[in-house]
Amino acid sequence: MQNQINIEVFRRVDWQRGLAAVSSRTCTSYETMFADNFITAQKNDDEDKVTVYRFLMDITSLYMKLDEPEQPFFPSMIMGTRRSLAYEDLTEDHFLVLKAMLLETDDMELRARIADLMWTKTRERNMAEEAITAYLASSEVLDVSVNWFYQCERLERAFQIANKYGKKGPFYSKVVSYICNLLDADRPTNPPAFFIRLLELLNEVRSQETLKYIPAAERMSIEAEDIGQWDIARDIWELVLSQRRYNGYKLAF
Repeated sequence: MQNQINIEVFRRVDWQRGLAAVSSRTCTSYETMFADNFITAQKNDDEDKVTVYRFLMDITSLYMKLDEPEQPFFPSMIMGTRRSLAYEDLTEDHFLVLKAMLLETDDMELRARIADLMWTKTRERNMAEEAITAYLASSEVLDVSVNWFYQCERLERAFQIANKYGKKGPFYSKVVSYICNLLDADRPTNPPAFFIRLLELLNEVRSQETLKYIPAAERMSIEAEDIGQWDIARDIWELVLSQRRYNGYKLAF
């Protein structure tokens, strides 16, 4: 990764062009686009674009490992002694550029990535709010039928950041409300795994809101059993059991 980078270089390149045309609004898809632009810039010997697109390709390539919430960003590729960008490769110059980029882009997927990288470094409250807001907005534009995993991944990361400020903090209720709205609007065409994962997220933070969705979960489990989807049925029953036991409810089955 090149170190000689500053916001003035970014301002000389129309780097946001094409973002809206990417079909899947995820960092994974953005990385592919930036990599293509990087290769083209190399062929054209365009030094500014090489620098900009290499940086963008690198930060969008980072793999988000959510079982490491304190610092979840890891290289997406490791081959022997070589690897792609790691979080610890980012320098003070890079973070200055990221901070400036945050002011210049309205793409919520990129805003979420940038703000989360900044928050992971600084733990500043305003960056927490930026990251949570952007993660929720980013998840909203994803097609559930195709990208439910990516949508839930962003919601889980928003929860991880919000939980650092406690259940009575300013962000926890915002994430819970957003997930509840998704559950309330759940459509029959949505994958059952999407409904299950949303309930799991509420259950993992022991939200009382989980209880009102238990009857729907029980109905879904019975429907899954009726058509032989035993794995789905088992996952839902385990979730129902966990929540009922935690809250001291008698089991209804």
